[in-house]
Amino acid sequence: MKKWMIVLLAVLLIVSACVGYIIWKNTVNQSAAVKESERETFEEAEKKLIPVNMSCEDKGIRMTVIGALATEKQLWIELELQDLEGGRIDRNYVYDNSDDWFAYNIGIKEDRKTTKFSYPETGHCRLIKKFWYYQIEDKDNLSVRLKCVHSIGQTNIPVLPLLEQYGKTYEGMPIPKSKYVSYSSHISSDEIKVLNSNPWLEQPISDDPEVKNLFLSGIGWLDGQLHIQIHNTDKNLKDSGSAFNAAFRCHPDYSKYHASIPEKDTVIWGETDYRHIDWAEFIISCQPEELEELNYSLDLTYIREILEGDWEINIPFDRIRASADVASEIDARPDPIEEAKIVHFDVYNGTGEAVIEYGLNGFISKPEGGWKGEGLTSQGISTTYENRDSIPFYYKTESGYEYETTLPLDENIPRTVITMLPKAGGGGINVAYPKPDPTDTPAGS
Repeated sequence: MKKWMIVLLAVLLIVSACVGYIIWKNTVNQSAAVKESERETFEEAEKKLIPVNMSCEDKGIRMTVIGALATEKQLWIELELQDLEGGRIDRNYVYDNSDDWFAYNIGIKEDRKTTKFSYPETGHCRLIKKFWYYQIEDKDNLSVRLKCVHSIGQTNIPVLPLLEQYGKTYEGMPIPKSKYVSYSSHISSDEIKVLNSNPWLEQPISDDPEVKNLFLSGIGWLDGQLHIQIHNTDKNLKDSGSAFNAAFRCHPDYSKYHASIPEKDTVIWGETDYRHIDWAEFIISCQPEELEELNYSLDLTYIREILEGDWEINIPFDRIRASADVASEIDARPDPIEEAKIVHFDVYNGTGEAVIEYGLNGFISKPEGGWKGEGLTSQGISTTYENRDSIPFYYKTESGYEYETTLPLDENIPRTVITMLPKAGGGGINVAYPKPDPTDTPAGS
């Protein structure tokens, strides 16, 4: 081949590649990056969404739906919350509690993944939620509603000054008998010893007036471990309920301590429930000479106020319906419910009185003040990971009536509805196995 022909061929190939790239770059095609890993970054997931940009405001809080995407099986929504007044929203707290705050007119099977992007300011955050769903209530519109916003407060207390001033060596005692007890799962209650602080120190832990009834009841060494015991005497001081910002946290200064972090256990007990903690004790496996570098702090995150307002956005499904190629690619991903073979148990109180205890699958709940009215609780259980064909169910009413039985655990029974019955009529339960409604139409159809 002659030299000029080689040059011409090279030029043609380059031109062809450039034209192809321009066409690809400028084509509005939702299928871009669909074949990437399911675990997209925020930015990768955002590229798949159809722009919505609808907002509403109330109580100085703006809720915006940035984008969304609906298929026959999945719904993706990009949400933004902004505190226009400032000082009331923590982005990590929003991220952790978004499942409870937002409501949709769809029957959610699984909230598999939430990715987030946080602005530098604390009162401004975005998150993308991905749902697998089994039904929709309105065939034409998607309703996105913000039920409430928790205005939270936070305070930080260095541990070392408290230890230097009040620290001592303690005798241990078992966890006091309480209505509510929680501790790390890798240890047994028989192994746990907490500070025998009687008489308790009862030293105010902070000069923050919001936590004036929070006390340091003991701090020091027990069996070679550092123990920090907190006593909360304020029944109105509610736990934030967040996995990231639990009511009481104790952590080292991660920016300065680069060795392995000492093991830490947390023991919580009280006479109400986990949202109204009475006592918390941190147990840290460290040596005294490590403490200066570790520089532990106590963090408290609490609810100052629950803001209730009118935040609702209705989006036509036609506006966010995925194109055929995008829908086929996304819906080809494994359904987490099908993979885990999760079945659901819905429990109603039809006893006519308060239910003070109920248990499903071995977990006993004691609702504060009793479970009154009809009410409803729902629990999903994986038949894949449970190596048995039945689970225990138990309840106890305010009058003292108790009932226990077993219920079938079968992947072929996707939903079990349990109604607790009045003692006067013989008690027990009524069990129903409703089938999915065949008239339910997927949003992507």
